[in-house]
Amino acid sequence: MKNVYILEIIIVTIQVSLFITEVYSYQKLEDPELLERVHKILNTTTEKNTSPKSRAEELDTWRVPEYLLKNYPYYLSGFDYEGRPIWIAQWGKFNLKKIVQDGKESQELFSKYVEKTARILRKSGQILSTPEHPVNEAAFILDFADLNFEQIADIETVSYALKLAQLYADDIIGGTNKVVVVNVNHVAQLAVRLAKMVLGSVFHKIDVFGSNKAQWIPQLRRLFPPESLPEEYGGEKAHKPLFIYG
Repeated sequence: MKNVYILEIIIVTIQVSLFITEVYSYQKLEDPELLERVHKILNTTTEKNTSPKSRAEELDTWRVPEYLLKNYPYYLSGFDYEGRPIWIAQWGKFNLKKIVQDGKESQELFSKYVEKTARILRKSGQILSTPEHPVNEAAFILDFADLNFEQIADIETVSYALKLAQLYADDIIGGTNKVVVVNVNHVAQLAVRLAKMVLGSVFHKIDVFGSNKAQWIPQLRRLFPPESLPEEYGGEKAHKPLFIYG
């Protein structure tokens, strides 16, 4: 019985090693097979269809306004050691107050953009997922550098942000493996506290760091392969995102 148990351990170890090898084979950004899979899964479809569309189809075919793509971008940086996609967004540069101040239509468009984003993030797990090693979660690096007090001090902006968080709380909680939040200043700390009110059950998956790179770069390197990270987040100088949305 002991020999059987040892054999099972060996088999599992080999399977995990093979999976990690497979994941690493996709880390090369010039790999055409990977790029094809990424864009096939994440790109929106442009096919015309006159039949009634589901909400998912509507989101897939919806062309996001250029100003949203330009001012609120995010990108697929690579994959972690278990094949989970790593998404990076520089939230500190997002001017959510402008969205709110521009009125109802602006807020509705941004909400739809967030809904489309949530769908893209969910779909990204399919890229390296296999029946033997399903991928149902993603990892995130959120950069709060340059977040200013005006974003937090405006009640309407805060209310709108919390409303969005509540709408997509299930997606965030269910689809998140790890979140590393960096460059958190005093203003960003307020934002994190507000988010905790809505997403409390996922906060054990979140690491929050200040602006000292010496503290959070080692954590990013521990969690993620260096070839999956940009240089500014402790990765390689030649790194290029696999998919940029914006």
